[in-house]
Amino acid sequence: HAPPAPPAPPPPPEPAPVATGPRAVGIGEIQCTPPQPTYPSQSRRMGETGKTVVRLTTDDTGKVVKTAVVSSSGSSRLDQAAIDAVQRMRCKPYVENGRAIAVTAQQPIAFELN
Repeated sequence: HAPPAPPAPPPPPEPAPVATGPRAVGIGEIQCTPPQPTYPSQSRRMGETGKTVVRLTTDDTGKVVKTAVVSSSGSSRLDQAAIDAVQRMRCKPYVENGRAIAVTAQQPIAFELN
């Protein structure tokens, strides 16, 4: 006659929830070089102006790894110039609780003719 089976072990504790994706922060919270957009010559000739808002994501080294237009200027040329400018930005790593983490922020770029 076999001895009774030992009781089943308790289920493992649920893992702590992991934040999905980079943390959203204000553009003023990350230290980046100011964007230097190049005004497209055709847009300048056509008198195109506007403001593009670009969402940028930096990795744990501060490198801009992803960009996307959140709010268009109304001109695809100006929007592309804004993305190019944001991709050239250099940022310091964002440190939280003593370690660098990936973050996302929004950078407005205004195109105005003087």
